[in-house]
Amino acid sequence: MPNIRMNGIRDIGLTLCLAANTVLAINCSATAQTKDPIKFLFMDPMSGPFALIGEIGVAHSKFAIDRINARGGVLGGRKLEMVPYDDKLSPQEAVAGVQAAVDQGIRIVVHNTGAALASAALEAVNKHNQRNPEKSILFISYSQDSTLTDKTCNYYMFRFSPNSDMNIAAMTVSMADDKNVKKIYVLNQDYSYGRSVQEAFRSMISQKLPGTEIVGDELHPLAKIKDFSPYVAKIKAAGADTVFTSSWGSDLQLFARAVRDAGLPVKLYTSAAGGFGTPTAIGDAGIDRIVDTAPISMNVAVTEKRAELEKLGDEFKTATKQDLYYIVIFEAMEMLARAMDKAGSAEPKLIAAALGGMEYDSPVGKVSMRAEDHQLLMPMYSSVFQKGLKYDVEGTGIGWNPVRRAELADVTQPVKCRVSPPQ
Repeated sequence: MPNIRMNGIRDIGLTLCLAANTVLAINCSATAQTKDPIKFLFMDPMSGPFALIGEIGVAHSKFAIDRINARGGVLGGRKLEMVPYDDKLSPQEAVAGVQAAVDQGIRIVVHNTGAALASAALEAVNKHNQRNPEKSILFISYSQDSTLTDKTCNYYMFRFSPNSDMNIAAMTVSMADDKNVKKIYVLNQDYSYGRSVQEAFRSMISQKLPGTEIVGDELHPLAKIKDFSPYVAKIKAAGADTVFTSSWGSDLQLFARAVRDAGLPVKLYTSAAGGFGTPTAIGDAGIDRIVDTAPISMNVAVTEKRAELEKLGDEFKTATKQDLYYIVIFEAMEMLARAMDKAGSAEPKLIAAALGGMEYDSPVGKVSMRAEDHQLLMPMYSSVFQKGLKYDVEGTGIGWNPVRRAELADVTQPVKCRVSPPQ
């Protein structure tokens, strides 16, 4: 038997393991390392025109895992640790991010922004998992591109955000309540998510608002337009009273400024105006004229008397000086922690088994991870940009007043792809 160093229980346990049979040695080795942090790679643009999104995503992720770690972490004391990665809003960089995770021995990859990047990263994860089943990677996405769960669902992939069809379903429920919506101009970014939203909107609007007219429908390049005034001129010429856009980031900010500067008297229905500088960009000109549909509005804490949400938002604001926006990141990290504890392991295959079908009483109500396609199901809110609310955004004195809650029955879409556990 090897010499046993008597300088600690961990050394004794590990030495005894090495003297035992192979299976016992493997199990003991895992036990000896149980206090090591569980790392996950967080991909988002952290430079360039969309860097603000990455900054906000990192802040939300860090806040969520700090809360989990403060209460003891997972698996009896292991901490979660985030490793930020700048994907530069490039599919090639997203693939490189997956490889960076592999090189560092990281088994969980989280991707936030950009449908094309999510697809590229998922493909890279799938190839890795097929070649290295014993070192599989768990992939968590916040992308809203419906194809992730409609066509390319995978046992190791979980989407913790509404997909584009859910978003449009919730938005059109709200639009159907608005009797002033008659002529709609549709403007989206020209990539997979924008195109899927365009298709879903055309389909659902004809069902829910049959008397309306789409007077314009176009796609604009992603992150390349510096002046949206020509688009605003076309909207004005078309006689639109309403604009629907799923554009986000700096594109939405620049478009909002162009609408403001032109004094265009239209109502904007959006799915990404809640933050990222857009409220600041449009300011008072957007009061009572922007409706944003999202999984959260902080004033839900007031209208629905949700003390847990109010506490969470206040703690986040104190810790980060930012507004709570990504409730889905908080829900994802909480459910990931619960899945690890339920599985009794940080092994991706076992985490995936525990996550599928899991329900969680979140600060905005019950959410569930659909087992068939790994799509998170959640209520959503349409909110109007208004003054006089308890919670404003970006220090503008203007906030989001929730006027319509879309329940699970309103937003849940049929299962189109079913996952299968690996053999």
